[in-house]
Amino acid sequence: MTTALLKTLDVDENAISYDEHGERTNPTVVLLTGWCQDHRLFDPLVPRLAADHHIVRIDWRGYGADRRPAADFGPAEQASDAIAVLDALGGSPLARMAAMRENRPIKHLFSQHTDPGYEVAQADFQTEHPWFSYRNLRGETHSPTLDSPQLVAAEVRARATGR
Repeated sequence: MTTALLKTLDVDENAISYDEHGERTNPTVVLLTGWCQDHRLFDPLVPRLAADHHIVRIDWRGYGADRRPAADFGPAEQASDAIAVLDALGGSPLARMAAMRENRPIKHLFSQHTDPGYEVAQADFQTEHPWFSYRNLRGETHSPTLDSPQLVAAEVRARATGR
């Protein structure tokens, strides 16, 4: 079993922190936070998944062990940072994901109970991007890993088994 020690990788002169849980031989689940959060958001979820998954939690620039402010960055830099970490760990699954047509390998789980427009935006995005799907878990906050980690773990397991 890998350790939960926070590691840092230099990516284009930016310190990107990550940690791993579970065996690398198990299916890998990459957990990425929203803005203004770090890997600790997933603390309630890790023990529910690490026994049969390889969990990789990646912090965005300026949110890991190195908290110095980072220059502006957006989705392209976030993707590049995540790919660099996964490549350093033995290979990114993104090429395999890009080849998939039917299965949607990216699933956005959220708990948005106050803004119906948010779910409409997810549906619109899904229509344009066949690799994306979503599910509103209808929690009390916007963070399903805090509201209902058991539901998030069940979604991950269902995804990993193709159900």
